[in-house]
Formats: sequence, C-alpha cells, structure tokens
Amino acid sequence: MATFFVYASNPYIDSLKTEKKRNSNDSLRYDALRKLAIAYSDSSYDISITFWEEALDLAKRKRNKQWLGDVYHQIGYMLHRKGEFPEALQELKNALIFYEQNGNLTCIAEVYNDMGLIYKSWGKYEQALECFLTALPLFEKVNFAAGSAMVANNIGQIYYYNENYSKAIEYFNNYLIINQQSKTYRSVAGALNNIASAYMEMGDYDLSLEFFMKALNLYDSLEVKLGVAIINDNIGSLFSKKEMYNDAVDHHFIALNLFNELNSKPRISYVKKNIGYAFFKQNEYAEALKYLLDSKKIAEDLNQREILKEVYFNMSNIYETLNQYNNALETYKLYVQIKDSLLNIETAEKLSNLELQYESDKKSRELVMIKNKYDQQKRMGIIVSSIGFVFLFLSIMVVKENIQKKKGLSIFKKQNILFKNSIKSILRDSGSHLYGLKKHFKEHILIPDLYHVGSPFFLLSVSKKELTVLLEINCQKYFDNLDLIKLQCFGWLNEMLDQSDSITPKQITDYIYSKLEESSSQSNISSQSLIIKSMLYNNSLKRVSFIGQSCIWHANKREQAINRIKSEINTEEENGFVLNNGDYIYYLAKSSLDEKIFNSNQDIASLLEKTLKKLYTSSYEDQRVVLKSTVDFWNSSYQIDNHFSILIICV
Repeated sequence: MATFFVYASNPYIDSLKTEKKRNSNDSLRYDALRKLAIAYSDSSYDISITFWEEALDLAKRKRNKQWLGDVYHQIGYMLHRKGEFPEALQELKNALIFYEQNGNLTCIAEVYNDMGLIYKSWGKYEQALECFLTALPLFEKVNFAAGSAMVANNIGQIYYYNENYSKAIEYFNNYLIINQQSKTYRSVAGALNNIASAYMEMGDYDLSLEFFMKALNLYDSLEVKLGVAIINDNIGSLFSKKEMYNDAVDHHFIALNLFNELNSKPRISYVKKNIGYAFFKQNEYAEALKYLLDSKKIAEDLNQREILKEVYFNMSNIYETLNQYNNALETYKLYVQIKDSLLNIETAEKLSNLELQYESDKKSRELVMIKNKYDQQKRMGIIVSSIGFVFLFLSIMVVKENIQKKKGLSIFKKQNILFKNSIKSILRDSGSHLYGLKKHFKEHILIPDLYHVGSPFFLLSVSKKELTVLLEINCQKYFDNLDLIKLQCFGWLNEMLDQSDSITPKQITDYIYSKLEESSSQSNISSQSLIIKSMLYNNSLKRVSFIGQSCIWHANKREQAINRIKSEINTEEENGFVLNNGDYIYYLAKSSLDEKIFNSNQDIASLLEKTLKKLYTSSYEDQRVVLKSTVDFWNSSYQIDNHFSILIICV
C-alpha cells in the first residue's frame, strides 16, 4: 500500500512527460505532446499552449500539413478560451490554410465553427452566423452528427442574444437530443445550461433552476471546473432575477474564484458584471461600481460589446440613484450606442435572410435526422408517459399547463416530455447531489465520483442559510427505484430547512422516516428497509452534529491529529465536534449488505483509517490523487465494485 503515497502528481501526466523525453520517434513524440496539451486544457490554458507550441515546432520540422492544421487549430481554441480573440482568430485562419490544402472537410467545418464563436463573443452576429452556416453543410456532407448538433447549439445562442428565446430553445433542444443519444454527457450539460438560460430570460425561473441544477450536477460529476463555474454564475443571475441577492452573490463568487484559477478573462469580466449588478440591487453602490468598472476594463480590452452594453446600463442606473446625473447620462448614451450597434432592424433582417438562404439551398440532413428520431420518440413518449412518479420533484405541472394553453407548441410539449423521461439516466450519472456542501465548505470530493449502478445507498446534501445537511440512505436489500427515493429525499430536506432554522440530526432522520412511510405505497419501499443517517453542520456555531452509526473522521489542523468519531447504531444521542479553518472531515458511506467486503477479517473502515493517518496532513489535491489511486486499487484487487464512497470535505 505504501506505493500509492509516492504519487502526489498525476501518474498519467508523468507517464506522458517521460514518453515525450524518451521517444526519438517523431510520431510518438508528437502524440505525447498532443496528449499533454489536452490533459491541461481544462486546468491550465498557458501550460496547454506551451505543449501545443512545442508540437508546432515538430510539425514545422516534419512539414506535416495535418499536424500543422491541428496544432494551429488547438492553439487558436486555447487562446479563445483565454480571451485573446484577435490572436485566436489568426491561428484559426492559419489552420484553415492547411486543412483546405488537405481537403479535410470535418476539420474545415470545426474551424469555421470556432471562428463563429469568436465573432459571437464580439457581438458580430452576422459574421458569426455566416461561419456557422458555412460549417453546417460541411458537417452534413461528411455525415458528422455531433458537429451538426454543435453548430445547431451555436445558432441557438445567436437567437438567444437577439432575444428570440423560443427559437433559441428549438436549436438547444436539437443539440440536447443528439448528445443524450450519443451519451456525450459534457455536451448534455452544456445544452441543459443553454435551455435553462433561455427559460430564465422568459421568466420561468423554477424550470430554469431545474435545468441549471441538472447541468451543475453533471459538470461536477465530470470534474469540469469551467462548467461548474459557468453554472454557478448563471444560478447567481437567476437568484438576482428572483431578488435573492445574497444567494446570488454567493454563487457569483464561487464562479469568480474558479474563473480566476482558470485565468479565463472573458468569464471574469462577465461574472464581475453580474456581481456589480447584485451589489447594486442591495444598495451597496461603491462595491457595485468597483466590480462594474473591473468588468468594463476587461471587456474593453477583449472587445466584449455585449458585456459592455450591460455594464453601461447598470452604471447609468447607479449614477442616477446617486444623483450624479451627468455620469448617468453619459453612461446611458454609451449603453444605447452599443445596443443599437448589436441589434438593429437591418442586423435582424440579415440574420433571418442568412438562415433562409441556407434553408433554401439545402435542408440540413442532421436536422432532418433529428426530426425523424424525434417523431419515433414521440410515439415512445406516449407509451411511457404513465410513469409519472419520476416527476414528483420536478416542476412539470407549470410547464404542462403553459404548453396546453398554446396550441402552436404541441411539438414542444412532446419534446419536453421526452427530455424528462431521460432524467433518470442523467441522475445516475450526475453523482450524489452534494451541491449543498459548496455553500459552507471550501472543497469537497466524492471518491468514487459516480455511484455503481444499482448500488444500495446514496448521499445527498442540502444547504439553506446557516445550515448544511448531509443525508445517507442505505438499503437493507436491493431495489430498482432508488432514483425516486433520491428525488423525494432531496425535496423533503428542502422543505424541512425552509420550515425551520433550528433543527437537529434526529429531527431530520425522524422526518425523512415519516415521509418515506407516507410514500411507501408509491415506491414499494418500506421505511423499515432503510437505514438513514444524517450529519448537520451549523455555520454560525462551526459545529458538526450527527446521529446513527456513521464512519466519520475529523482531522484537526490545530492539534495535528485525526480522530474517528464514534457513534452507535441504536442510540438516539447525538454526537458532534467543532471545526476550524483548514480542518478535514472524512465520511465513509458503504453498503450495509457488504459489512465484510474483503476476504480477510479487515473491513473497509479499518483500511481507510490506516490510509488517512498517513495522508491527512497532505494538501487537498494530494489527498484527492492518492485516495483515487487507492480506491482504484481496492476495486481492482478485491472486487469491491464501488459499493462504498469516501467523501472528503475541506473546511
């Protein structure tokens, strides 16, 4: 076991670096550089670009046109993510030269799509749409469904920014359906986010939050830091629209910290604009102007006119409130000037004409495929629509009532039902609903990341005001409908925290038991077949309390000690401890069906405790890497089959 504590760094990346150094074969060396660049693409843009530039030198020396096209393309893509738009556009044009020489239609289409994204960032929607409509027939010609779906999503964003939200949702749903069918979960999360954003602008906040949460859980389970940041920022904007400004600021700052880690300047300008607006609505004018001016500076550097438009509008309102009428007038003029340049009648007509021209030249084979598959799914939707219990927690009734009032949206109603029939599969892939831990704790991770399908236990967390609850539900036997229990418990916890600011772990478990007993006729799961454990954190008191036989360890930074917190299964007495900044909580959730997982007499808790005693003084990142490696070893060597999960919480 000691072997695993040597590797504080990423073993995969280390092996690639070794391969890069040792290989004299140019093809193998290029492949190692390419994989290294991709490995860093979500965590460090600068490091990723460094490896791409090294690959570029090799491609030039070999005069390999495909390599040259690929490297220029990827450098352009990374520069775009950094916010260096002019440089990114030039690199993409370089890539286009080599791809056209090779006649690689797929790569040419991808470059046009990425160029369209840059024009969209600048608010040049006509040029953006031209690029997207150049890419779309190329993807169709090579029958690349994922590429066609990607472009459909981007066209939807053009309509979104032009405030044609129903048209945008049409394209976003096309994108969602294709990626659900191909199980491309990262793209599924992106589609969910876009649909949520459109519903938010249409004023359907409950449905919007539902889609945002699905996207957030999916990004979190995939460990896509950028996606988690974007969704938190969007949820903050949603809370601002609901006039819940404290919650809005909390989510925006979670996003800002992640964007700073990624050095994503385009996103930093966007989130600072949102923070400024939330402070403005709280009458904190000095703080609001500070963040709006920060956003303005970055947006001017990057020529982000859409963001500048909103910044000037908000600044004008603040100056007017402060009776600074000259400043208010000047910023309002700037707002009107940019708004008119972004969206006027001529621009709107050009957007419409460009799409009509494309439609008349050639119907999208991909969109036809979507429609055909969708028609088949409509018939399937009628068969399975009776399974109504899946939607108990979802806000489907509001959507259905609205859609039924509009005869022209009958197709959309069917499509919406089809999407919600896929919620169960997405829930299984999106982890354990631990989003609530983000409010009061610095970091957390669940290892393994995803539950074993059919695993007879789950964790979920809800946070309201100063309280965070962690709930573990453990089954005494296997059931097929644990997703229902998960959704119900999530809703019940929210209800309970809404009703009271002062609760105990025992009250939580008693309440969940009672609600499960009430609903047993629907789920066919008796509350007597379940073991419920709850852990409660009070942020005001900095205290953790819990009840039930739990496997919990507390690493005390001040005392440099780690202790297992004892609790008996039959006692009603609550246990607890006080936390300090820098402390760690380790929570072991495991199947009650597998008390002795190994062939030996040593259970999982004892093995974990030995590991934690060697590890708890290490950094959070080192703990994450080592425990992942250790868990992989346990699963492969002892056939544990992921019937346990280790939750690490950093205070």
